[in-house]
Amino acid sequence: MKKHGRKLVADSVFVRTLITLLALLFLLLISFWGVLNRMMKVNYEHGVQENSRQVLKQTSEMTELALHLLSDDLSHMIWEDTILSYLIAPQSRSSQEEYEVLLLLNRLAQRSDLVETAWLYAPEEKWVLASDGFAGLEDEYEQYTMLKDYIPSTQISDKQLQDADSRIFIANDNLYIAVDFVLTKHIGSLFLQVNLPELYEMVNAQSQGEPIYYLDQKGEFFAPESEIEGRSFLSVNMASESTGIVRHGKEQWCYQYNEKLQWIFLQKMDTITQGMIFREYIPIVIPGLLIFLTLGILGAYAVTRKIYKPINQLVGLVLMYGEDREAQKNEWSYLKLSFMQTMDEKKMLKNSIKFWENDILEQVFRKLLQGSAPEEIGMNMLDPDTKAIWKNGRQYQVVVCQKSQEAKATNAAELDSRLFVQSIEQIVKKNKDFSGLFVVPMDQDFVAIMLTDSDKSAVQLKKAVFQLETEIFNAFRASAFAVSIDHGRVYAHWEDLIYSWQEGVQNIRYNKYLKCSPDAVSNESMERTELNREQQRYLEERAHQILDHLLKEQQKQAENLLERISDEIMQSSASLEQKKSYFDTIEGVFLEKRLTVSGQEKDSIEDKRNEFKDDEDLRKYMVEYLKLQMEQILRGTRKNSYRYVESARQYIQENCSDSGLSSQMVAEYLHINTSYFSEIFNKQMQESFSSYLNRIRIDNARKLLLSTKLPVYDIGFKCGFTTVQHFNRMFKKYTGMTPKQYRDTKST
Repeated sequence: MKKHGRKLVADSVFVRTLITLLALLFLLLISFWGVLNRMMKVNYEHGVQENSRQVLKQTSEMTELALHLLSDDLSHMIWEDTILSYLIAPQSRSSQEEYEVLLLLNRLAQRSDLVETAWLYAPEEKWVLASDGFAGLEDEYEQYTMLKDYIPSTQISDKQLQDADSRIFIANDNLYIAVDFVLTKHIGSLFLQVNLPELYEMVNAQSQGEPIYYLDQKGEFFAPESEIEGRSFLSVNMASESTGIVRHGKEQWCYQYNEKLQWIFLQKMDTITQGMIFREYIPIVIPGLLIFLTLGILGAYAVTRKIYKPINQLVGLVLMYGEDREAQKNEWSYLKLSFMQTMDEKKMLKNSIKFWENDILEQVFRKLLQGSAPEEIGMNMLDPDTKAIWKNGRQYQVVVCQKSQEAKATNAAELDSRLFVQSIEQIVKKNKDFSGLFVVPMDQDFVAIMLTDSDKSAVQLKKAVFQLETEIFNAFRASAFAVSIDHGRVYAHWEDLIYSWQEGVQNIRYNKYLKCSPDAVSNESMERTELNREQQRYLEERAHQILDHLLKEQQKQAENLLERISDEIMQSSASLEQKKSYFDTIEGVFLEKRLTVSGQEKDSIEDKRNEFKDDEDLRKYMVEYLKLQMEQILRGTRKNSYRYVESARQYIQENCSDSGLSSQMVAEYLHINTSYFSEIFNKQMQESFSSYLNRIRIDNARKLLLSTKLPVYDIGFKCGFTTVQHFNRMFKKYTGMTPKQYRDTKST
């Protein structure tokens, strides 16, 4: 590239930009490869798992089919005339009949490679005939150990086993199939021993890779032999699902549960390596990555040219008309110099804004209070730090002051309004209770004190505003003129400060209206100033804080708070009568709450507050008087809490099957706060709501498991559990066993 006679050098903006974009491209390529590799691995693992599931399913079905074919043969053979006559009429047996039975048994054993041996057992005579030619007493037969422990179906309590034509069971590490012949009692049994190696070889012919293991209900491998501890697999509770994946140590195993055989088929999954994934996906991924890389490089080059074009033209013009061409040939140095000059200019502008910041802020707020639109007041002209203070606050309020002439101030008309504003500014500068505080002079001798805060609670903000108003009021008390002070409500956005300003102005005008209308207002109302009304509201908030402690049964904290509030009242500059009215405010809040929780109106001590002429005696009496009311509120609250908990328990019993039942629903039913309900429930029941609800649901599930034949998953749903896994986990937590184990154990 050559523009305006300049050659492209390694230190040019073009080269730097292109290298940066190519570096970003390669970082993006590496990130994309990491995500793609993860996706390919997950997809490959899914394919391996699905293949293992299919293999195990086929193996399970084939094993079940092979064993049931043998069971059918055995069931048919026991009804052969020769077998029946041999078992029913032992006294008329002949050597010929015995020979025919041996011949039938031999044919049964030779019919399939899966049959290792077959024999007929007559328990009355303890006589055994086997396919290998054995005829003799049971204690002489090689399978005597199995016969000695054999329990016929007539002695098994399970009705399903009694009605079955045949049984498949494991004994002494061997697999057997048995058929019992029963009339009024056990007459005889026909046995078949399965050739496990042959069965294992037959079903594993379909598997690829790792061998397939058989796991019985006791957690033992019986084909093929394995060094792995099978019982550790049973802790996974695999039988809750027919198929799935379990982790055993660092290995992953796929399992298939056969409900009829009650066997678990296991196969260890192949370890997935990066090479396997590459071989699977490399024909697709590599061309795609090459295309992506090529398009990325071409795109980076095109973007660099577009970015560089205006820079190249600008630097070319500078070189063409510049005085010191040698010093400006390096375009990168020129851009750095231009950047530094721009930053210096920005810093100078910022300093200028900082110098005029107070004037700018005054104009911004005056326009806002005069009703200008937010986008027209120039808030963006402020310094970023100042703008952040006023835009990121959480509470906004305006305190309004007005210079008002009184009869005692004869020279008030001569005072300059600016002196009045400066006096307020001096007071405000000393105040550090707010995040932001600014004084704005307005028309008609009004002054607006704009304030914002992001940390204080509503009560703390009211107290801070009250203290600020008190400082201003006291500062002007000894001056030649009086000041009227009030404020508007607290708002959550700075644009709403205009409403707080209008409310403050309206409050001042209303107070003046009352003072100018003595016939319409009683003497008692005339004596109450704006500051006293604010104190009343503040004390109501504090009284509600005491009640919050009582509702939480924090009596000590409530009494300490009452002591602190009493000290605040006594330390104020109010008269004795005003202090009595402050205590009346707290008592009014207490009385309203006491009527709600206990319905009591009478006090057990006599009201003597009007007899006291001393502050300390008044304080001592009122603290004792209010503590008595606090005790009555606390007793009523405790009685209500007992009633609430009893109603909650009844509601839970009736609705525990609802899976969406929560403490919030119960609290809404009782018409009380959720956190308060949780607190009283935990305290009285000595356990959490969720623990109590789970215990009730598990008790109901135990009853249903023993009284019905519903499936386990249906019982969990009826008892209010959202998933079978959650039901199994909670049931085992409270009973120590799974629902299926509980039903089997209790039924037995």
